[in-house]
Amino acid sequence: MHCHVLHHMMSGMMGSLLVIQGGEPVLPLAKGMHGHCHVEVEPQQNTIVVGSDFFQPATLDVSPGTMVIFDFQEAPHTVTTVQAVGGVAPIELNGGGGPFDPVPAPGQRHVIINGTPGVGKLDYKCGIHGPPFGSMAGTIRLV
Repeated sequence: MHCHVLHHMMSGMMGSLLVIQGGEPVLPLAKGMHGHCHVEVEPQQNTIVVGSDFFQPATLDVSPGTMVIFDFQEAPHTVTTVQAVGGVAPIELNGGGGPFDPVPAPGQRHVIINGTPGVGKLDYKCGIHGPPFGSMAGTIRLV
């Protein structure tokens, strides 16, 4: 099951529910299996560390459907889209836009990156410390 609001689904608002007959034993499913219907591909995970004045790595290559974790280790930082091409959806994390947006405490924020391999790309920056205010910028490329 999943939320039909794309932004919510990309943020992980989805899950699975296994319904069994009363009295049947509940056995753990094989990893990646949903009941008897299909095999689920386990999403690839990648982490971008958001430090005092950097994104590490500054460029990350992923395949479509990859979960990217932005690990905010220091405050205040945001992530705002500069340009999204090739079917990649823009992202805004921690308020995104600028130095007057509310910024939550450090932690992790998850996004799923989808788009066209070889074409898809997301250029992003910190809305507080990125261009033109500073050098905090990064890129996610679909391969």
